[in-house]
Amino acid sequence: MQANGVVKAVCSPKRSPSVGSVSSSDLANGDDQANGGETAVPARVSPAVHASLSAMPGHMPPAPGSPLAKAGPSADGEGKSLLGGTALELAALRQQVAMLESRLREADRTRQMWEACMTTLVGSILLGPEMNEMYKQECSSLLSQALVGLEQIDRVRYVECSFPSVSSEAPRLSLESWESIARSEWQLRWSPSWSMQVAVEGSYYVSFRLLLKIDSVRMSGALVVNAANDLRQIGLSFAELPALKMRVECTVSWGTLPLPLQDYIGETVVNEFRAWLTRAMVQPNELVIKPAAFQPKQTLTDADVERAMRAASMARELSEVQNETLL
Repeated sequence: MQANGVVKAVCSPKRSPSVGSVSSSDLANGDDQANGGETAVPARVSPAVHASLSAMPGHMPPAPGSPLAKAGPSADGEGKSLLGGTALELAALRQQVAMLESRLREADRTRQMWEACMTTLVGSILLGPEMNEMYKQECSSLLSQALVGLEQIDRVRYVECSFPSVSSEAPRLSLESWESIARSEWQLRWSPSWSMQVAVEGSYYVSFRLLLKIDSVRMSGALVVNAANDLRQIGLSFAELPALKMRVECTVSWGTLPLPLQDYIGETVVNEFRAWLTRAMVQPNELVIKPAAFQPKQTLTDADVERAMRAASMARELSEVQNETLL
């Protein structure tokens, strides 16, 4: 059969000289007959076979665009070129990734620096001893008003607040976005060791005395900080009501008071703090704090005058030394 003869001629060049002259058209015709008339396109001809065919007597080069021309040695060269291009692109991508990772590490260090700075600012200024005294007065007034408003409570005997200023208990702040010192957003988590005690007297069929102890305060939420450049004024607000939890323990020291009513009084205290947060700090409301340490002094003390005189004397001496050097 002719198809078998052609295949043998390709694979065994030492056959009879009558089959020694093989052209691309013969191969194509042979493949057509072997495949039932359909043209078979070889996937690739190895360089060894291509060289053997070229060296045979009467060989004609394949026509441009024919399957053999497409599957010749140039295909291997093209593959090598593609592999080389891929290697260069891969190296460039690796370099870009390394550069982006370096920028990411630098941005992360900057973020950590701002978080540490803001944590120190909040812990030392907004939660310092002077500011905590102001918070004590606010909380005492808030608790008294909330409890006196209950029909079962006749009067508040005393309110005692313990708000220690401890640097390790400063709020944990994670930076969310930063535009400037006048506008930044933070994720706040705060668990201070603050506690409050309230003693009340009331009557519910019979008179009673009740002691409420409030502690284990936990707060978390999205905090927005708007501060002046000189920190004379700092605005604090929440995008939405933060999560607030606290433990309220009720102890009846005299008389009787049903447990459901004790729970109701405890819930009233927690709800009053949440209502205060909504009124004072949930946007569009904003709590404006003016730290005393950053406010300009209205009057001068003797110590201020003495420091100013020492500074003027040092400046005068420095000026005299500079004049002597020039002369």
